[in-house]
Amino acid sequence: VAAAGTRPGWQRWWTAAWNRSTLLGLAAAVLTLLLAGNAWFNPQGMLNRYLNLTGHELPGVTARLTPLKFSFYKGGPKEWQYLSQLGDVMASSLGWPLLAIAVSSRKTARAGIQH
Repeated sequence: VAAAGTRPGWQRWWTAAWNRSTLLGLAAAVLTLLLAGNAWFNPQGMLNRYLNLTGHELPGVTARLTPLKFSFYKGGPKEWQYLSQLGDVMASSLGWPLLAIAVSSRKTARAGIQH
């Protein structure tokens, strides 16, 4: 029999795991996915992107979207092309959201400094 005022182990675990910080972190992760995935302007594109990444076939698409040529090194020009494509993708998909987060965190950090 548990003492008065104590909870069983699973209730203590549940309360510790699903606290306010955990829920705020999950909400921030979902918001980041929606912003980075461009869900507001292209919800179907975001859904198709995640379907493709998880290995599901996309509705209405018959061609394979990813080549199956795997190798460690494909040569200098090809690797440079991949790096430039990665840079383009990062700049176009995460550029503005990360800039907004960086600017807002800088203002928040400055507000906490006392001179």
